[in-house]
Amino acid sequence: MNTYPVTQTTDLLAIAECKYAIGAKLKFTKFTSCLGLFCKVNGKDEVIGIHLVLVDGNHHEFTIADVPDIQKILTDNNAQLDTGWVVGCLDNWPGDIKNSFYQMFEDAEGERIMNSGAGWYSATVAGSNVVVNFEA
Repeated sequence: MNTYPVTQTTDLLAIAECKYAIGAKLKFTKFTSCLGLFCKVNGKDEVIGIHLVLVDGNHHEFTIADVPDIQKILTDNNAQLDTGWVVGCLDNWPGDIKNSFYQMFEDAEGERIMNSGAGWYSATVAGSNVVVNFEA
């Protein structure tokens, strides 16, 4: 059983830790050590965003074993994985977890990585691309 629960929220402009949302414009709450994922939703001008934290409020640590659960959330919501972005305070996260997301998103070259550290990350869709913004 997954001990690192991620649940859906309707708060599209303040997606908190351990939450995900789907909409035309998404924004995470402020990152201080977090990792976020954004993908375009197939056939829609919408993006899905998932806000992950290393250790949740119940002391559940995010590990490599949790990556398939995150992939299932994305695929169950029709995410177009090859548009996926990995954003956040990436220097705080283990390499195996980051590499799993890069591979999942077919981004071996690192073109859709935004390692800008602490701040606010948001995303929209423009045509077939996800556009990510960062505010310190």
